[in-house]
Amino acid sequence: MYVFEPIPAFADQIDLRFRDDPRVVLLRAAIGSVTGTRAFHLRNDATSTADLGDGLPSSGPTDQVDSTVVTAEVMAIGDLDHLEVDRVDLLAMNIEGGEYELIPLLAESGWLERVDRLLIQFHEISPTSRLERERCHLLLAESHRCDWDYPFVWESWTQVGGGSVT
Repeated sequence: MYVFEPIPAFADQIDLRFRDDPRVVLLRAAIGSVTGTRAFHLRNDATSTADLGDGLPSSGPTDQVDSTVVTAEVMAIGDLDHLEVDRVDLLAMNIEGGEYELIPLLAESGWLERVDRLLIQFHEISPTSRLERERCHLLLAESHRCDWDYPFVWESWTQVGGGSVT
């Protein structure tokens, strides 16, 4: 299992939990269009590249009004080929708005067709989130079918043909 976690404190928790499990590979980075660093905003249980102090909902306690900014590493999507992974059985995506950038990157790079199943949590982070979600759905529908969809909660997509999912 490859786990991508750009936030150092969260990555440390994952490392502690799975340090002795050779099946889990922790990559302390997000996936993006280019390698580098990016500012992430943290507030309670939410992490986003958008400023979370602007009234966006958070399911956690509301005692922290402003977000804290953390700079974290980003791995270019082209660097995924260095992992020598041919197929992905399951890609779970709960990335607080980053899905609107990642899904088009996966489609453009050819990685989306290498994923058998996706679990995606789309987030309403801006007035255009619904439109961006529809755009992602169109990209996903080129190679996957939607199994179920609870809008802005969770949805499941399975590859149509060619995948190893039965």
